[in-house]
Amino acid sequence: MKTFSNILKNDIFKLENILTGSNNYFAHRKDEPVKYELLSEHLTLTLNYSLRLIEANKLEVIINNQITEFVIAQGFNSEHIAEFIKEMFISTIYFHDFGKINENFQLDKMNNSFFVKKGNGIGSKHSILSSHLFLLYYFNKIYTGDFEENVKILLYYMSFLFVHSIDKHHGSLSKPSNQNIEIISNADLCFYSSRFSLFNDLDIKKYFKFLNRYFYSVLDKSKIIDQSFLAFSLVKLNSSLLTASDYYSTNEFMIGLKVNEFGVISSAFKDKIINNIKEIEYNKELYANFERYESLSVRILVERNNSNLNKLRQSLSAEAITGIRLADSENLFYIEAPTGAGKTNLSLLALGELLSSQREITKVFYVFPFTTLITQTFNSIKENLSLNNSEIAEIHSKAQFNIQDDDGTYGNEKLNYIDSLFVNFPITLISHVGFFDILTSISKEKNYILHRLVNSIVIIDEMQTYPPTEWDKINYLIQNYSKHYNITFIIMSATLPKISRLLIDKSQNDKFNYLIKNRDEYFRNPNFLKRVEIEYILRDSFTEENLRNIVLQKSAQYTEGHKTVKTIVEFITKKRASEFYELLKIDDEFSEYEIFLISGTILEPRRQEIISYLKSAMETKVIVVTTQVIEAGVDIDMDIGFKDKSLIDSEEQIAGRINRNAKKSNSKLYIFYSGDVQKVYRSDLRYKLGLNQEEYLDILHKKNFDYFYHLVFENINRANENEYQTDTLPEFKELIKSNNYIEVDKSFRLIRSNSLSIFVPLRIGRKYFSAEEIRFLENFFDIHTDVNINGFDVWNIYEKIIKNKLDDFISKKINLKIISSIISKFTFSIWKNPNEVNRLLHFGEEKYGFLMLDNYESIYSFEDGLKSDIEKDINFIGF
Repeated sequence: MKTFSNILKNDIFKLENILTGSNNYFAHRKDEPVKYELLSEHLTLTLNYSLRLIEANKLEVIINNQITEFVIAQGFNSEHIAEFIKEMFISTIYFHDFGKINENFQLDKMNNSFFVKKGNGIGSKHSILSSHLFLLYYFNKIYTGDFEENVKILLYYMSFLFVHSIDKHHGSLSKPSNQNIEIISNADLCFYSSRFSLFNDLDIKKYFKFLNRYFYSVLDKSKIIDQSFLAFSLVKLNSSLLTASDYYSTNEFMIGLKVNEFGVISSAFKDKIINNIKEIEYNKELYANFERYESLSVRILVERNNSNLNKLRQSLSAEAITGIRLADSENLFYIEAPTGAGKTNLSLLALGELLSSQREITKVFYVFPFTTLITQTFNSIKENLSLNNSEIAEIHSKAQFNIQDDDGTYGNEKLNYIDSLFVNFPITLISHVGFFDILTSISKEKNYILHRLVNSIVIIDEMQTYPPTEWDKINYLIQNYSKHYNITFIIMSATLPKISRLLIDKSQNDKFNYLIKNRDEYFRNPNFLKRVEIEYILRDSFTEENLRNIVLQKSAQYTEGHKTVKTIVEFITKKRASEFYELLKIDDEFSEYEIFLISGTILEPRRQEIISYLKSAMETKVIVVTTQVIEAGVDIDMDIGFKDKSLIDSEEQIAGRINRNAKKSNSKLYIFYSGDVQKVYRSDLRYKLGLNQEEYLDILHKKNFDYFYHLVFENINRANENEYQTDTLPEFKELIKSNNYIEVDKSFRLIRSNSLSIFVPLRIGRKYFSAEEIRFLENFFDIHTDVNINGFDVWNIYEKIIKNKLDDFISKKINLKIISSIISKFTFSIWKNPNEVNRLLHFGEEKYGFLMLDNYESIYSFEDGLKSDIEKDINFIGF
């Protein structure tokens, strides 16, 4: 198949060769001083960026394979057809701004006095005209080409899909069959096309007849086209490449910023990662004694001690490495390891082995459900692998603005912003919502990044935190993107739903490789299994008073043997956690305990303060009352725990915060039942299993999570086979096959909530802000920060940035990104319950998407969060 470079050698891809008076048309205009970019210059630069992105990300083979497989699926084995589709693919990037020949655009947008205004039915719009010129050119080429009729229909179909990228290159993808293709008249299209030599002797009337005849029938009703994931993918990937190339080229002209590096893994960087993984102390010992650990019989390591625990970890690591080596051509892996086994290091070892293989790997993504996990892992990987800010980044709403200059100054902020926008880093840590939005969202900014996923390694942690209603869709997306984008996926967790066991179709086999083949030998080894014993209490007698008594009793008993105790008490709702915390605070019998609250209304700096104290405090007695924010991703090590019964995987996750290193004795998790699970999880498929107490405890005690998830999978598969069920995988697949990008986006949601961010303008210590953030606050509006940062000052700066009309687009985006990271330290979220919002409005007002608590003093404190009386009668989920 012809390369893109060879396709673009055709003279038609030089605008000056095909457009009369091409030097009269401008693509962009900038002021101070006034300067114009010729349309021909912009299109050439955009094509050049697209070729550079294709080369850097090794996209060409991927695109070739997708096109070839799509053509073969239609019953054709023709390189000529595939090459024609490939030409259309790259031509969208060339044609995307042809519509800027519209004299109204030139006059209104470019102040180009060479032209006079014309009534054309589209005003100064250019995308719709570009779309028609693209369709017109390919209509003629297909119509007059030496193709059979069914091949022509296939090519018309692909031209209709690809033109959607042009039509929406300044907006969001929608549904190609919803394109308003009749907005321009026959006469006007004839008028504009006559300026191009491409369209000489072309019958415009025949073109419009073709549109009316084929457009909707081909897109919506054609039985000839075997519609599949590939058509959906090709348009999405095409749109990603077009909009990214257009963005880069536009910014090169508008702000003089040329992007030379796209953050891909070089040979030198690959060697650095591989070597640094092996140089981590415990990995050095592993590789030095690899054969011994690979052949080690873990069944004999039954005595609970630190030596056996370390041997188990090394044996797990050796098994994961061997699994990768034996499946060096495979792309789908599970890592299932018990809490305390060191999952992050296991993932690094797998990453090192994958990089050592002959795979085409250009970047790495780590995907997490919680920002705490992202930041924690980011810091760990950055330190252990000796990486700098140009090599690794965390991308999420609370992340600081990434600064790549070695001296720690903001330097070229605009380049840093663009690199963050396009995640131009070899290793990126990102939220689960952010990652899956790239796969399904219609958002232009999300889709920018799609081409970056090609030839990547994606490591997904804590899959059990995703809603079970989406597991089958996640499985479908992972398997298809892995196959067609050459993405290597590693899914890992201590409570791992093996989603590949969900049916995509009845003939499907499980394509995942299980890196830990004998998981039970590890999970049921006493060094892991006996790390925390689980006991059911207060089965039918829960009251806060009864719980209070047993927390006091068990904490005291543990103290007798260990002198100190760190107790955690977890509730499902914020309301109940807050009330129990306040009960203990005023109870004289708990006076010798330090009591903390961690819930969804506690600000992140306070959480950090508590967690830091818990990690450093040794000779102390502590009780932490919390909600489920503590479960995954919070690096604490408690001695005993109490948990309100909710979901099995949730119980195991909180057990993972107890005796994490398996060095203690008598660590227990006591499960009680308040009934709140019915209110919060009544629609969750895991809760709806209705397990009896014996089944529930048996799964927890034996770590038999496969059986638990098998029951959930059966219900999901049963629903998918029910033709009357809605929001199913078959329905989702049909939306993809019909290229209905809007409905695909709507029907896939990892978080379906309506939340409100609450800004509390209290004073927070400087130590919770980076040096760059403090410098920004002090310099931006010449304020001085002393020991504390005043929330009112932060809010005033935010308002001024929002209202500022003087900054250019990127400068304003940079300032918003920096201030957003700062604002997140003063912000918590609640469900948007009308009663609660109205109650809080007595203490503040809604502005810019936040509820600003101007008068917070009577209802909120840094230590206690939102006071329980304001939460009265409102059951907040504890996230």
